[in-house]
Amino acid sequence: MTYELENQEKINMVNQHIKNLSFAKYDLELSRLEALAVHTAEEVSGMSYDGQISDVTSKILKLEEILDALIPTE
Repeated sequence: MTYELENQEKINMVNQHIKNLSFAKYDLELSRLEALAVHTAEEVSGMSYDGQISDVTSKILKLEEILDALIPTE
């Protein structure tokens, strides 16, 4: 027996992933600010926070596209 997710279940799951990624992005932003408190801007730029934040942002944007496709248009 297989179970097919209902559309609302898929929407809820995508929203949860977006929320988790949003937490991760904010955590990275806070970590970057904390690093700036004890390191120079040049040192922090080498710590790849910006790249990680950019990656998370890209994932959120992709999930928002999926969400738009799942939400029925009237």
